[in-house]
Amino acid sequence: MSNPKTENLIPFEIEGEMTYLNPDSAEGKALQRIDSVDLDDPTQWITVVEEGQEIDDEALDQWLKERGYKV
Repeated sequence: MSNPKTENLIPFEIEGEMTYLNPDSAEGKALQRIDSVDLDDPTQWITVVEEGQEIDDEALDQWLKERGYKV
């Protein structure tokens, strides 16, 4: 039996305690986007670079163009 107070909300566990997020909140939307991503596909994740690390500007520009950004 579902609880009418939480049936349209997104369940989310924090430090062992269950909470429910509004699907229209920023947090709810973020969780919904994560659910639609292939977690094993590294191209779906933000890459972190360290200070001083070289960045291939041409490859970055190409990646942005492929995703529809104007460079």
